[in-house]
Amino acid sequence: MAVLPSIDRVNSDLSKVANGKRSLYMGINDKLADRNGRLFEGMMNAADKLHPTVQAYRVWADAFKPIVTELLGPPAKEDHAPAPTGDPSASLQPSPTAAR
Repeated sequence: MAVLPSIDRVNSDLSKVANGKRSLYMGINDKLADRNGRLFEGMMNAADKLHPTVQAYRVWADAFKPIVTELLGPPAKEDHAPAPTGDPSASLQPSPTAAR
């Protein structure tokens, strides 16, 4: 809690640097924490209180959706992305479509 004023200053400075074209600033603290900076229930992993939960990532993703839609257009009618593996090490595997 003692570092919240510093975080607020940094966020304020970042918001001033963002020009909306090459850099964007999106403040979502009000969706993750109350006015005093206390995180809402379920935002952080209960075991380590450091990593966001799926619920917190949803909040973050929902905030990004309008920006991504504005930049890339609406989602396609059909999703061609591969199914999620749930295995973080999957990113270490060579892509089946990678040039050999």
